[in-house]
Amino acid sequence: MNYKAVEEKRKALRQLYGGVMSPADLDRELGYKKRGGGVRWAEMVGLEPIPLSPNRKGYETDLVAKQIVMLRGMV
Repeated sequence: MNYKAVEEKRKALRQLYGGVMSPADLDRELGYKKRGGGVRWAEMVGLEPIPLSPNRKGYETDLVAKQIVMLRGMV
């Protein structure tokens, strides 16, 4: 794994979204035009949502960054 690339992506995402990304943030970052694409991607790569309130969930920015970089290297 390229730890430097993960760290760079983590810093960039944290600057934009903070420590937790919403489903809408995932959609935006991953380039999904339709709502929900980011949530499906998170499920596909095994990222578990964290509850923020009874009706809201989010995804840890650091884990999202790691998955993006790891999958980028596989292509």
